[in-house]
Amino acid sequence: MTTTAEPFLDERNHIAKDVDGGIPATFMSRLAIRRRITDANTQFRRTFPAIAWTGRYTWWGLVGSAKCVRGVWKWLVAAEYEIHREAKPELVERTRARRRKTVGWTLGPTTALYAGAAWLYYPWPLVGMAALGLSGFAAAAIAEKRARQAVMDVARKKTGRLPGSKIVRQAFADSKLGETRIVGPVTRTDTDDAWAAVIELAAGMPASKVMTKREELASALGVGAELLDLTPIDGHAGRIKVTCFDKDPMQGAPIATPLLNKPQVNLWTDRVPLGVNLRGRIVDVALPERSVLIGGEPGAGKSVAAMNLLLAVALDPNAQLWLGDGKGVDTLDLEPLAKKVAPSASPAGLLDMLQELRVHMDERFKTLRKLGRKKVEADLDLPLIVLWIDELARYTTDPKFKKQIIEALRDVIQRGRASGIITVCATQRPSGDVVPTSIRDLLSIRLALRSTTNAASDTILGQGRAAAGYSAATITAAQRGVGYLLDEGSDPGKLRNFFATPAQERQIIERGYSLRETAGTLALAADHPRRKMLTLAVEAFGDQDRLSTEVLLERLGGDWEPASLAKALALDGYPKPLWIGGSTKQGYERAAVIEALDAL
Repeated sequence: MTTTAEPFLDERNHIAKDVDGGIPATFMSRLAIRRRITDANTQFRRTFPAIAWTGRYTWWGLVGSAKCVRGVWKWLVAAEYEIHREAKPELVERTRARRRKTVGWTLGPTTALYAGAAWLYYPWPLVGMAALGLSGFAAAAIAEKRARQAVMDVARKKTGRLPGSKIVRQAFADSKLGETRIVGPVTRTDTDDAWAAVIELAAGMPASKVMTKREELASALGVGAELLDLTPIDGHAGRIKVTCFDKDPMQGAPIATPLLNKPQVNLWTDRVPLGVNLRGRIVDVALPERSVLIGGEPGAGKSVAAMNLLLAVALDPNAQLWLGDGKGVDTLDLEPLAKKVAPSASPAGLLDMLQELRVHMDERFKTLRKLGRKKVEADLDLPLIVLWIDELARYTTDPKFKKQIIEALRDVIQRGRASGIITVCATQRPSGDVVPTSIRDLLSIRLALRSTTNAASDTILGQGRAAAGYSAATITAAQRGVGYLLDEGSDPGKLRNFFATPAQERQIIERGYSLRETAGTLALAADHPRRKMLTLAVEAFGDQDRLSTEVLLERLGGDWEPASLAKALALDGYPKPLWIGGSTKQGYERAAVIEALDAL
């Protein structure tokens, strides 16, 4: 007589015969065999749930009971203290004695419980069996749950190089993101420094929600949140690309700016390189008809990020630079190239410069009207103007000039887009009172460096960006120079800014000065870098006629070296041996410095 179970048993036997018979791999792969066995087991459990459940319960009950006994024994003999036996044998013995007493006190009630269950078996068999079965069920449930968790823990440890699709899908499920499907295989990236997968989310689950679950998903995968990159797929709101790096791509040695090897820049046609993204590719922006806001907490790399823009401006001999430096020191080397320089950290001085720029802007619009043009373009004889304002808080919070500065700045940004004026603002305190929304919303390029809160990050990137998963507050202190760049018409992207040492900055600025000198576009010839250097040197001499190179370097401060100082002063025959303080030393004479200064 054939029962309904026989087809499933026959299926198992058939598969086993196929395997034993040695069917070639071209007919049946190991994966196909495993899948057919799994399907047969599933059908068997659905057809005979009681038999399947009883078997599973019995197995896990035995496993759980054995593990319980083993665990109690290891606890009783204080196995975890065994490594301290040689150093502290009294500690091990004292722990064992205390635990024996504990077991002694609990053994009586436990024995009574099982004896009671056995005694109840004779008059009420069902009650006794239920009592014993309850303990077995608890052991089975705990054992099965821990076994499954152990499998997942092992799986999570293996997500580093190339996890299976099952592990990735389970991580999404553990993060409460629903059932998912892997579109294509999980693969290593072209640069072999990460694995990547395209995930199709459950129906009704948007990719934007996954962006807010970065930390939960990273935890489920067993990696750091800084190693996980989530990128929505264009054209499909229900798909997202997950990239998990082997190590943080936003850390490491500083990356030198490509401008070191670029002889000249044309801001009309050349894009300005800012840094590299997570894939190590250069991130650049176009400046014409744009404006920029850079924000972040102190030490986040604001000055470095801003210098990437300003050095590009320096290498364009036709671009005008208007400087408003809130600290008065960061752009000191750039002042000889500038068209206008506001008095250092003076709100009144910045307001005067903004008013002058507004008048100049009005003249440009009159010229455009005469030419029948709507905006300044490369073919017109009107150079691009770059307005740089550092430490914006110094000006927009000034009690006397705040309202006037905000009004003038808003007008320059708003109308400057068509008149060839590019505004670049930076602040270390990105809050609503420092960067009013009336100004922020007009700035099309925004770079949010490390911030203390999501609200501070949103002040730069815009309201709701942090809730969507783009928050500069998630950037760690170890990720120096890292920020979220919001370019016009795109979602924010993480990048690591290029870096130039002070010596490299001076090298690029000197090249820019030479370009302007050749093109005849120097506006502040009196502020020639050598003139400024000679003036500083005269002040450093004080009332002394001779100074050694060592002392002169000390008085000048900064990071000057003997070779760079000699190049900057450019005095024939100096430094030379001089009798200074009772001995001969390499140095300079005050008279020679004054003579060179007068000759300029």
